[in-house]
Parts: sequence; C-alpha cells; structure tokens
Amino acid sequence: MMRDALLADLLALADLQIVLTSDTRVTCPYAEVEVLWVNDDPWNIWEAAMQGVDAVWLIAPETDGILLRLTLMAEKLGKRVLGNPGSAIQIASSKSATLRLLSDAGLTVVPTLNKETLTAERFIPLVTKPDDGAGAEETYYFEDWPSYADWIKDHASHTVQAYVQGEAASLSMLCLHGRAWLLSCNRQAISLKQQGAYAGFAYAGSVLNGMAAHWQAFAELAQGVAQAMPDLAGYVGVDVIVSATGALHILEVNPRLTTSYVGLQAATGLNPARLIMDLFYNPDFSLPPINRHLVEVSTHV
Repeated sequence: MMRDALLADLLALADLQIVLTSDTRVTCPYAEVEVLWVNDDPWNIWEAAMQGVDAVWLIAPETDGILLRLTLMAEKLGKRVLGNPGSAIQIASSKSATLRLLSDAGLTVVPTLNKETLTAERFIPLVTKPDDGAGAEETYYFEDWPSYADWIKDHASHTVQAYVQGEAASLSMLCLHGRAWLLSCNRQAISLKQQGAYAGFAYAGSVLNGMAAHWQAFAELAQGVAQAMPDLAGYVGVDVIVSATGALHILEVNPRLTTSYVGLQAATGLNPARLIMDLFYNPDFSLPPINRHLVEVSTHV
C-alpha cells in the first residue's frame, strides 16, 4: 500500500524516471515504472539499482537493521536519500534509545522500565516489544506477574514499558534541520487480542486527522521531536498515547514512511511526494496551506 501510494504520487510529477525493485510475488500496477524483479538475495540487486540512479527512496522497516543497512548503502554510494539519514535512523531504530533522548530533552515519553529492578510488588500493567520492532509485531500486554515472568525468560532482549491508559494516535510530519511541518494528526486502530498464551496488540490502520482536535498540541510535539533529533529528514511518523487529560506520551519515532502516508494526499489536498521532493531540493521550502480531511486507511485485505 505504501509503495503503490508513493509510486502514484511520484508518477504525477514531471521528468522523473522511476526504477522499482520488487519481490517476484508482488505485482506492480504501473506500466510506466521499470521493475527489477527479485527472486533471490536482494542485496546485490539493491546496490546495483542504487548505482544507476540519482536519488533513492526507501520503504523498509527498522527491524533487524534493514532500513539502516539500506540507507548506509545509499550514502556510501553518494546517492541522495529522500528520507532520513543513517545518523537519525540509528537512534530511531532503538525505541529505548529514542525515548531516553526525548526524555532528556524534556518531552513526555512512555516510561521504559528496568527489567532488573522490576518486582511483583511494584507491578503495574506492562507492555513488552522488540526494541527495533515495527507494526506492533511481537508487542504484548501483561497485567499479572506470573505471565510476564514466564514470558520474559525467553525474551530478555525485549523492551519493557509501562502501560499508559489512553488513545493510540500518531502524527505525520516533515522534518529538516531541526524543524518540523505537521501534515496530519491520526487516530490509530490498535486492538488487544489473545495471541496464543498471551495478549498482544494488533495494528489495523488509522484515521488521518481523527485527532485533529489536538492539532496545536501535536504541532508543538512535532517541533520538540525535530529539535531533539535534528538529523531527522523527510517524512517522519511519531506514535503517541493521548491520555484522558489530553497529555501526549511519545511511544516511538518512525524514521520512514508509515501506513498513514497512503491517505496523506486525500487528507491534505496536496501531493506529499511533491512536498518531500521540494523539502530536499528547494532551500526556500515552505508548507502550503493544507486541508485536515478525515481519511481512513485500513490494512485489512
């Protein structure tokens, strides 16, 4: 969905030649795009494709260092990366490192707990997740100590956070040189489901501008994140929990396209790929007036 939305936006621009790498099992709906089909180890193909272009736009998860490795490959080849640099991705790929940095900058974050000092007596509902995870994968909820203690024995590398009651939300923004431009305030469709012996979270999409009532608070948060992480560049997503009082608690920073990108053109009335290209190539970039339409993006197939 993200790939096809980005391709549609790029094809609406003039004078671009687009080369796409794609798994042989995933069709490309655009005949105008040159497709390099991949059916074995893709890393050599990705490197060869990067060598033949002027700019690289990556859609990849932080998981297992994939996004960072691809970005460093492009940077080593001297290519313009239309997204976050390796320096920003290295920090943002670690949820715990990101939250420490943002907390030190005075922003409110979801508390990360010390597994070594955690005890049943002080137990509160907990959330565990991979430190470099994406899309709520392997993210579990525990409200009783025996279940958590049994689970963590085999998952010692996972990050443990306090469970903050509130509404799951995100913001979509552009960043460059410590500045931020807010594009949308989104309500996320996050549900808690039984996954085997444990309860886990599942992500099913978002409603862009479903949280537009909090626009000013989201805009201030966006600027705070950009100032604390000045290497962020291009499109950035930030996941937050909005408490009953309206306080925003940062969960993570996504240094890449997120699913919300799929609905951005309909939500803003502008071509987001054009905005991002302008951000990188126009030193006098300014964000035109944008709409705040409600747009639902569902990951259900």
